[in-house]
Amino acid sequence: MTLYSLAASPEYMEPLREEIRQAMADNGGAITTRALQQMVKLDSYMKETGRFYSGIANFQRKVLRGFTLSNGQYIPPGVIIEAPSHAIYMDEANFPPDSQPAEVFDGFRYYKLRQSGSASDHARNQFVTTNERDLSFGYGKHSCPGRFFAANEIKMILARLLLDYDIKNEDGSTARYAQIESGGFTSPDPSKNLLFRRVKV
Repeated sequence: MTLYSLAASPEYMEPLREEIRQAMADNGGAITTRALQQMVKLDSYMKETGRFYSGIANFQRKVLRGFTLSNGQYIPPGVIIEAPSHAIYMDEANFPPDSQPAEVFDGFRYYKLRQSGSASDHARNQFVTTNERDLSFGYGKHSCPGRFFAANEIKMILARLLLDYDIKNEDGSTARYAQIESGGFTSPDPSKNLLFRRVKV
């Protein structure tokens, strides 16, 4: 999904490249774990792409054993419960009033939120963070344990692609290709192609 977004918003490529180059320069010219942690704009771009073009419209689970919520409501076994993740991602109440509206794609949204200075803002706005307003990796004690590994892999791949290639839509447009929707899930249209041109150094 991130590559489709980059093709549609080329204005982000150079700031991301600069950040990647600087992080590598600070770490002996290599993409190290520390360098990946320094790529906060790339982290933000990945998180915003996941929010804006989420792969799921809702987050579903089947209750295997009944349980009681903190408010006393009993949830019986066999019931399907779900959280409307898309609605959560587009809820203005989840963003400060001075940020871009939720229905506007802002690749550096989470970078700006992390820069506010507080440790909690820094922690809450990372790609791997799970909380009540970001269900990309689940939530609570059942959050995806592999999300840290996945985030590092995605960053390494994107860093290499951004350093080596310009990415464009095949038809030259800067409109993002529409997602395909099926049963509460969305994905990039596999019939749409991207063009990769090696960057001249």
